[in-house]
Amino acid sequence: MEKELEIPIELKNDYIIIKDVVNEQTTSGIYIPDDKYNRFSRVLKVGENSGLKPGDIIIKPIGRSTPIKLNDVIYECIKESFIFAKIEE
Repeated sequence: MEKELEIPIELKNDYIIIKDVVNEQTTSGIYIPDDKYNRFSRVLKVGENSGLKPGDIIIKPIGRSTPIKLNDVIYECIKESFIFAKIEE
């Protein structure tokens, strides 16, 4: 599991940084396939007062995030209100 991003960035306006999860099984038994329409992502960084925490797995809509490149790795930035659900462990 990836840890919280250690970058000097303060997220504003309820944005979070996420990265797609592929070929992984959660502790509750949900299998996340490597699929081009994968909607599962792991939360890596959140702003203040977020209802999420780094490490949470969320279900996101396709096409509502913005790709960002940090240290040669592409992540996504998405508004927390756009996500559909958080996987309960």
